[in-house]
Parts: sequence; structure tokens; C-alpha cells
Amino acid sequence: MAKQKISITIDSALAEKIENLIEKRNGQFRNRSHVLEYGLRKLLDDKDNKEDK
Repeated sequence: MAKQKISITIDSALAEKIENLIEKRNGQFRNRSHVLEYGLRKLLDDKDNKEDK
């Protein structure tokens, strides 16, 4: 799947939480983009599953 670069603006407290998550998960996430992509996929998958019911 091809990647597309985007730009977002988020609250600084949320950005700090993302950085902390990367540090605490010891290699589960490569970088901020990976965290956000993971979270969006999870959100969309959950939404799709709820709509199927």
C-alpha cells in the first residue's frame, strides 16, 4: 500500500502522550506516524464492525 504524507496539528499535551507511548511500548511503534496510523486503523475497524451489526 502506498503511503501519503499529510500534516496535522494537535494539542501539545497529546503530542507528549504520543511520545511517551513510543518510549513505553519498547519497539511496538517506530515513530509518531506509526502510532497515529495504528490508532486510525483501530478506530476505523471498530467503526466498520459496529456498522455491520
